[in-house]
Amino acid sequence: MIKFLQDNFLQIALDQSFSAILITDACLEDHGPFIQYCNPAFCHMTGYDLETLQGQSPRILQGPNTDRAVIDSLRIALKQGVFWQGQTVNYKKNGEAYFVEWNISPVKDSTGKITHFISIQQDLTSKIHAE
Repeated sequence: MIKFLQDNFLQIALDQSFSAILITDACLEDHGPFIQYCNPAFCHMTGYDLETLQGQSPRILQGPNTDRAVIDSLRIALKQGVFWQGQTVNYKKNGEAYFVEWNISPVKDSTGKITHFISIQQDLTSKIHAE
């Protein structure tokens, strides 16, 4: 194993990343996938804490102005196990809407089986309002 991974460097890097990072399991049944990890930037962006989000579906962030076509496209990509990128409106814990852009990549084990998905997200609200 690479030394910096043994020294918990990867965990520190994820926790200190400016970008919001979300990791889910690969379960696509029973309203999954389900959140396994999110970094502090993700918690700050959404207003949720890690303990509340763990075990929840990312659907917890969707609401009335979430673009269903974007979510449908995402579901297809997850089922196909391919990289996906998109943007829509999501909702913070307090109900406030925000514009989010995110990409999702499948994470595979040594046999090629998808075990998780990792999502890197950015809040575009300020940028969109400025335009």
